[in-house]
Amino acid sequence: MVSYGPLTANDISPEVGLSRSSPSIDLERGSWSSWTDATWAVPRMPIDSFDRKKVIEAIGRLADKPRLSEEGNWLNPDGSSVRVRVGEIDQSAWSEFIGDWSDGSSEIPFIRNAHFVVMDGEVSLHHPAFDNDVEEGAIQRSHSSWNGDSNSPTGPRIACQAILGSNNDRRLRWAVIPDGCVLGNSVNYLEFSENVIDSLIGKGGGSLLVGLEWLCKVLNSEDLEIWSRAWGANNNVNNYEIESLPFPVPEDELAFSI
Repeated sequence: MVSYGPLTANDISPEVGLSRSSPSIDLERGSWSSWTDATWAVPRMPIDSFDRKKVIEAIGRLADKPRLSEEGNWLNPDGSSVRVRVGEIDQSAWSEFIGDWSDGSSEIPFIRNAHFVVMDGEVSLHHPAFDNDVEEGAIQRSHSSWNGDSNSPTGPRIACQAILGSNNDRRLRWAVIPDGCVLGNSVNYLEFSENVIDSLIGKGGGSLLVGLEWLCKVLNSEDLEIWSRAWGANNNVNNYEIESLPFPVPEDELAFSI
């Protein structure tokens, strides 16, 4: 099958219909089935031919890899699935407890999707509780403190924005969330078994934070970003999409050997 798109007005005319030069991709039955686990979904492709080639190559590298939530993959060899959770606070229902950040505040940092930013090509957490460069009036200062009860999980977490803005240059934005923060429901985070946490601490030289920072680099890789953009259905990075992310073993000196 041949899939055409994305198309512009110049690709279609009343005289000839679809132009032969329109962007297209040949979907061969064997590779297509492997890409989609026989669901026959069609990847979203960029219009530039070079970028289209990068998408096809990335899909080819990742399609047969285990998924993030699969039991017994390299990250969770004890058989306990990695769980994807939505941030614990519904921002609409609990808005009266969410306020703007004031320097010197004793309130709890509230993390939402706007706090995941890309700086110099790297994803980082841009919240005034942890970053002195957040300017007065910046969007990251608004709706960034929590003054209600906190029943958040203890310890640092690894989280990803769940709702994309119209100008987002990245779909996957993973960052380490320090202990003591509250997450809004515009953020997803990963929940690990104790065995995986122990392994991350070991890989971080005794520090879970360092281990999670390494894992962030894996999840923020170019191939996974390309995959997510190709198969993402809309501007929401939902739990199912994260659970279904391919999860190849990293090819560096920090690869797990549990």
